[in-house]
Amino acid sequence: TVFGTGFDTGCATGQSGCYLCKFERANSVTYYGGSIGCSDSSCSGALSVPTSTTEIQCVLGDWSVVNAAGVIGVTLLHGNGSVVTHVYDASPTSGAAADKEILTKQSWTALSPTSSLLTTTATFTVLGAGFDVSESYRCVARHTPTNAIECAADTDCTSQAVTTDCLHGVVCYNQRCTEEVSYDTNSIPSSLSTLQCTVNTTFWGSCFASTATVSLILETFLASSWQVVTFSGATGGDTVAFVESWVSATPSAGNKFGFESLTITGAGFDVNSRYQCRFSFGTATLDSESVLPTDPQTMACVTPNWASTAGLGGGAATTSLNVVKDGAVITAENSISYDFQD
Repeated sequence: TVFGTGFDTGCATGQSGCYLCKFERANSVTYYGGSIGCSDSSCSGALSVPTSTTEIQCVLGDWSVVNAAGVIGVTLLHGNGSVVTHVYDASPTSGAAADKEILTKQSWTALSPTSSLLTTTATFTVLGAGFDVSESYRCVARHTPTNAIECAADTDCTSQAVTTDCLHGVVCYNQRCTEEVSYDTNSIPSSLSTLQCTVNTTFWGSCFASTATVSLILETFLASSWQVVTFSGATGGDTVAFVESWVSATPSAGNKFGFESLTITGAGFDVNSRYQCRFSFGTATLDSESVLPTDPQTMACVTPNWASTAGLGGGAATTSLNVVKDGAVITAENSISYDFQD
């Protein structure tokens, strides 16, 4: 809505014609708009008729299709192309240049994938509008624990535990002290609507259990500081799941009568939950006794007595190895075997 005085409500029959707005920004494609967004400066058939002698409405089309978000200058025009004078142009003491500007803000609406193994660095594709292909962006992952402290500023969170060796911090987010892990590799958008960002989830997985409720925050570097890019998508569309996983078992072989230690290495293990190592060959499956992880990256199973209890006549076997929690198989990065030997 453009405010002023003396607008011609009978402009349809006036000499200068009705009105349209010109929207422009340096290094951007100029837009025009009257009663609807216009394809060119003539705004043929779409000029705006003032709602009163003091108000006119102009429609700005989808600026983000070809332009980055930012401050847009507005010029009010008659249909014949003549400019309607702004008070600042007539007398700078009567107004301000900012009165002729509107601020468009970039935003994002969706990301993929929506989960990541904690044993790998995660790359997310972020979709949005108005990204600036000349600016840097980064993704920050945040998780609010159930026992999070209420806060008004980051300084309120100093008493909440911080594990610095995981490149982990605590910030005030949505009035709760929130765990944060970020990755210092910044990215440049591939287009006005698409960018890829990286989060080193291995830092999270080395110190914390997996979680399905991690908020992903998109930030851009503007005016010498990192600023949050607004999320405007569906509820929950800005969350990802960090999934526990494992990568190796050491040693890869042992005596078929078992009772040997088998170290499992991974990320995101819950030190308060019990896990089992599961050995399978054909129709035979044996689980180890359940154990608590030593830390979020390590657990040690004791191999079962395969020869006496597998029901295969006491022979050796190269078994498929899985890690199980609460009856569910934990994701492994690769297929891993364990060799019960004579």
